[in-house]
Amino acid sequence: MHTSSGSKTAPLHVVARVRTLMRQMVTVLKTTATYKAGHSVFEKSVDMLYTNLKAFLEEHETLVLRIRKKEIAYGDQVVYVPIGRSDAFIHPLYRDGIRKLTFNKDLTRDELTAFAETLVGARETDPYESDLVTDLWKRDLANINYDAEDIYLERNESDGIDHLGEEIKAAGEQQQPRNGTQSADFLLRELGLESNAGASLEKEVGSLSEDDIAQFRSQVMAEDESRILEKSSMICLEILESTTKEEVFRRTARFLGEICDWLVSVHEFMRVCSIISDLRTIAQQNDVPESTREAIADVIRKRGDREKISEIEAYVETLTDAKMEELFCYLGQMDPVAVEPLCRMLAEAETRRVRYMLARAVSIVAKDSADRLEPFLNDSRWYVVRNIAMILGMIATESALPYLRQVARHEEPRVRREVARALGRIKHSEGLRPLRGLVNDENKMIRLAAASAAGVIGGDEARVFLENVITDKRFETRTADEKRRFMEVYGTLAEGSLEFLAEFIEGKHGEASENTRACAVYGLATAGGSFARTTLKRLLESGEGPLKYAASEAISMLEGRLDANRND
Repeated sequence: MHTSSGSKTAPLHVVARVRTLMRQMVTVLKTTATYKAGHSVFEKSVDMLYTNLKAFLEEHETLVLRIRKKEIAYGDQVVYVPIGRSDAFIHPLYRDGIRKLTFNKDLTRDELTAFAETLVGARETDPYESDLVTDLWKRDLANINYDAEDIYLERNESDGIDHLGEEIKAAGEQQQPRNGTQSADFLLRELGLESNAGASLEKEVGSLSEDDIAQFRSQVMAEDESRILEKSSMICLEILESTTKEEVFRRTARFLGEICDWLVSVHEFMRVCSIISDLRTIAQQNDVPESTREAIADVIRKRGDREKISEIEAYVETLTDAKMEELFCYLGQMDPVAVEPLCRMLAEAETRRVRYMLARAVSIVAKDSADRLEPFLNDSRWYVVRNIAMILGMIATESALPYLRQVARHEEPRVRREVARALGRIKHSEGLRPLRGLVNDENKMIRLAAASAAGVIGGDEARVFLENVITDKRFETRTADEKRRFMEVYGTLAEGSLEFLAEFIEGKHGEASENTRACAVYGLATAGGSFARTTLKRLLESGEGPLKYAASEAISMLEGRLDANRND
């Protein structure tokens, strides 16, 4: 077996062949964009690429390409650089998160054609609308595999939900803080609501009649400038902090809620974040009556009802990216009652950027209320269930596990794959239970996602879990790249994996073929350390065939890692 991932030691003539294949691939993409299947020009270009690529794969078994922002590499050698904007081989791949592309030995001509058509179809589309990963998934190309970053979740939300919540709170507190030198009396005078000079705030508040409130309301609502609204909110907050009259507090709080609605309608989301943060600060004071806390909770709760969320839904697609992030901060401040309307809004969202923003917001609002997501797991639309599974992973708490187990056997493979990814984000050993089925799923991408999730969960239970998969008779039937990936994931479990891998290479665990045992060599390289290095050198000196070749490549991997660490 000559499984080639384009290692550092690849001979120059091999690199040259890969560069030729890349040029031929670009030709195929250009003809695919111009001619339909069946046209002689199209068929000729595909035939040439397929013939040469198959010859390469017969010799090396795989062709692994690393997708970078401005180039494609084979090992550490650059084999393709785009020429101008029209030469767009890299762009849709990198844009949609694909970082590694693998062509396997059993590649068919139809798969190659389908790959080219999918890539061309995604080339010119809106980056928020196109999803090349999903498009390739739909094609079900068994011999063209890819490793993709989760660009739908641009960072690992599971590690930072608490941190995001703190960011939202801080953003609200930092947005136009109230000036302590600017008293409520001053602000009342600014709005023409002053009374006798020198009167205390309590007296001012107590003297406000229904007519005063109505006048205050009409002045604010007639003014089209958010500056007046901001001043009004400051007055209300001063009143709420100072009054002891329950009726005044409730009326002022309700009016402050109306100000928030108006500010939201003019997209002043950060100002509303600040107001909500201030309200929560008031509610958290030790001497605050329960009725006051309930009044504040009611104000926040009503901002997240279905009617208010539907008003946002009407214009959310038109917001700039900057305003979208501000809206995320605002929605993240909602009461859990907002989970249901936000999930409905997510189900209808047309663009990826809106779905991404809403998923992040829901994961924060539902963090302690995962049960509110359960009704959407029964939705007939697979993409709704997928989104909820993703959100459960973003919540990243043990409470999400029962709901993920509910859809671990969903009929749609994209849902099952998302469940596997979510279980990895949660990083709890109980997540290994649903992974037992997913790791033997009929879909290869789901099996790989399940293996990665087990590696992230880690610990002795995950190690035993992966050992059971690797020693199972069904493992022998898997493709070389899949077996290698499982071994590499197992190798991430460090010292606990070294002895098993060494014994597996020696044939002490079942009747694994030499090619399968050679895949375990890469697991040792992933684990690293002196034991792995000694074992690999011994294999290089005494082994033969696939084992020797794998040992040579694995040692190069270790050396490359050491070089990178030195450079860092």
